[in-house]
Amino acid sequence: KTSSGKRIRDKDHSCFFCHKLLRNLARHFERAHDKEMEVAKILSMPKCSKRRRDAFNALTRNGDFYHNCDVLLLQKGELVLSRRPTEQEKKFLKYSDYGPCPECLGFMKKRHLWHHLKYSCVCMKDKNILKSLKTSRQPAAESTSLLNGIYGQNLTQDFRSNILNKLRNDDISEICRKDDLILRYGAFLYEKYGSTQRELIRQSMRQLGRLTIELTKGNTNVNKLIDALTPEMFDAVVSATKSLCSTSTEEAKRTEFGIPSLALKIGYSIRKCIGIERGLCLRKGDLKRNDILLGFLSILDLEWSVRISSNALATLQSRKLNSVDLLPITGDLIKLSKFLEFMIGETKNDMKREKSFQNWSKLASLTLSRIILFNKRRSGEAARMRVENYTNRPAWQSQSVAEMRESLTEFENQLASALTVVEIVGKRGRKVPVLLTKEMKESIDFLLATRIEVGVPEGNPFVFARLGELHSYMRGHDCIKKWCSEANLESPETITSTKLRKYVATVCQVFNLKENECDWLARHLGHDIRVHREFYRLHENTVELTKVSRLLLAVDQGKAHTFAGKSLEDIQVQDLPPIEEDPPDLDGNDEADDESNEGILRVSAGDSANKMEIELPSEPSLEKAKQKPKTTKPKRTKREAALGRVPWNHSEKEVLLNEFKIEIKRGIVPGKAKCTMIKHDHDNILSSRSWTDIKFFVKNVITRNKKNRN
Repeated sequence: KTSSGKRIRDKDHSCFFCHKLLRNLARHFERAHDKEMEVAKILSMPKCSKRRRDAFNALTRNGDFYHNCDVLLLQKGELVLSRRPTEQEKKFLKYSDYGPCPECLGFMKKRHLWHHLKYSCVCMKDKNILKSLKTSRQPAAESTSLLNGIYGQNLTQDFRSNILNKLRNDDISEICRKDDLILRYGAFLYEKYGSTQRELIRQSMRQLGRLTIELTKGNTNVNKLIDALTPEMFDAVVSATKSLCSTSTEEAKRTEFGIPSLALKIGYSIRKCIGIERGLCLRKGDLKRNDILLGFLSILDLEWSVRISSNALATLQSRKLNSVDLLPITGDLIKLSKFLEFMIGETKNDMKREKSFQNWSKLASLTLSRIILFNKRRSGEAARMRVENYTNRPAWQSQSVAEMRESLTEFENQLASALTVVEIVGKRGRKVPVLLTKEMKESIDFLLATRIEVGVPEGNPFVFARLGELHSYMRGHDCIKKWCSEANLESPETITSTKLRKYVATVCQVFNLKENECDWLARHLGHDIRVHREFYRLHENTVELTKVSRLLLAVDQGKAHTFAGKSLEDIQVQDLPPIEEDPPDLDGNDEADDESNEGILRVSAGDSANKMEIELPSEPSLEKAKQKPKTTKPKRTKREAALGRVPWNHSEKEVLLNEFKIEIKRGIVPGKAKCTMIKHDHDNILSSRSWTDIKFFVKNVITRNKKNRN
């Protein structure tokens, strides 16, 4: 714009036919390319009509698309954008920030694509039927797929060695190796995920290979997957998918899939393949083929959700409702934990006698299994722990906030000294912590010290490396499965990393966790639902060492049920197994803690909703309390003596806590009628108490419980 705000129309566009950069392309088309089929069709439309103007604009955008592809390929030149950036914006932008709209092919910032598609895309305005469908789209991913292969087919040596060469030798893999579209799809996924997800990539390619084989059975004109991506072949694709997923149909019932997840994955893969093929067609200038693919995509948007996705999701939901989700048995977890600790010690001794890769690999497998079992971490995350993650682990003593360290109890300081926290990359790139006990740390140190000696490739960045391959690591799932089968467990099939995470989340419901303590646990498990609070919490390494470790130690030893209703602060060092071989003597503090916790009501989240656990002072404690010198303020002692208050005895407390358990649980103070009735029913025990005494006893219990919960 000029200084007066007037718009300057000096934007150049690329001609679709001669690739010249010109300002008035409509006039250029009419004068220089009037014999081209596309231009002749537009010129036959009425002059100054909206139809003619939109057709010229679409042809202009196609020419700009090819020009922009050349610019991205050479990383040189100026992109023709739907909206030109300001001079200030140009300083901070890169080629990779821009991509084409999947519908109109206009180039713009990728982060603005969703807004463009929803509000201003001219092609979407002509698709009112599709727009009304509530289909979830990923515009940025679709835009990237259009540009896939811009640097060639991307069949690099890494892709060939990690993906193609590792495919199983059968008919399905042979189809995958010969089908260009499946190869481009695999290369696209490899470029996105890298070698860490090579099994997922091979699986996705084989799924499309199976679909292609199914399509060729009943259609002689289909030799490759690309042959089926036409509107007239859509019904054949649906039928092949149903056949592949073992679909069963009964009268008066919805269609059920034998393998519903496969049906959903095929739909996602087909949509990606269409985007990849469209990008190739547009770069070649094959607009006719692009229109055919768009026609297939339109039918896919209209009918796939009804004929495939909805029934597949319904099948998954039905199975989820009717299935029994078995969690690991506590006894099995304790037994497996002891078995792993014993085997780690034995394998270390074997390594000291004979340093071989077989012994090293066995020790690494045992250590990885122990870390997954203790932390309830996703097996893949723990297995991908890098050497640099471990060596550069934070030292909480030097990096934690001084005020935080000073606020810790003696027990928490012991935990922080005995445990080590290592930060690794979790799901969605989130930083997640892994807690290591003294034994785990010693095992990892031993593994790192001997890895080169036993033949682990020097460039392998993973702690739990595998022999022979430079960027490979052990599979945590396989390690857990192996040692569970050797530990003689009752239900070894229930012990997986996923079920361990469900187990700890379920068992921790018996704890009286506060909101911030729930946050700590969720963040440790790697699925924090309050991410925005993460920057305002206490130093996370200190919290991990001193707070979450209490909970993990309790669950790991199968003692979670003994802490029903307790907060993390109530779990003391004497309640848990020793964290060191010679823990310091805490008897002096134990006595004070026991006395301070006497007479407290705890509500348990056990099997029964009304089940309650009562912590009452024992008889020796009462005698000790009577003999203990009074430390209360003189004014309060005199006042209590003047009022003649009589302490509640054990029988009175037991009767009232049992009769008013519903009111206490709901936080409702009883009225005169209920108090009088209870006094009458238990007159032999409550004869010296008035109804107001009973009422205020219940009120005080409710108040105390609320304070404990807060």
